[in-house]
Amino acid sequence: MTVPPLSQFTNNFFLNTPQFTGGVRLEPRPYNAVYALMVARKGQETTITLNQQPIGEFVTPWKSVPKSLDVDDAELVGAVIMMPHGTNVIRNYEGHNFQCLVYGYDDRESYGFPAGMALTRYRR
Repeated sequence: MTVPPLSQFTNNFFLNTPQFTGGVRLEPRPYNAVYALMVARKGQETTITLNQQPIGEFVTPWKSVPKSLDVDDAELVGAVIMMPHGTNVIRNYEGHNFQCLVYGYDDRESYGFPAGMALTRYRR
């Protein structure tokens, strides 16, 4: 899975979760487990929403993320939420940037992807 750097965090994600294929003999259906790993700067996580509902209703407790060697290093927190299957909108309604990595699994099948990233010219 691609993990975007802090410089590519953004504040708005619109995504669709994929269907579980189940192999050649089964009909496609939603995955049994769909999650999003959220990473935000400490203090900015409280204004994140999932489908216009406060993220606090869906989230495990936010935990500190170890510091990295990133030049733009900040105190980060992370949490995992269980998401509904289908189309989802995750945003920070105060405009603070954060990251969202989506993953899911079922019987012998899984997926994972960044929900999005800011693709501007990279500056070091």
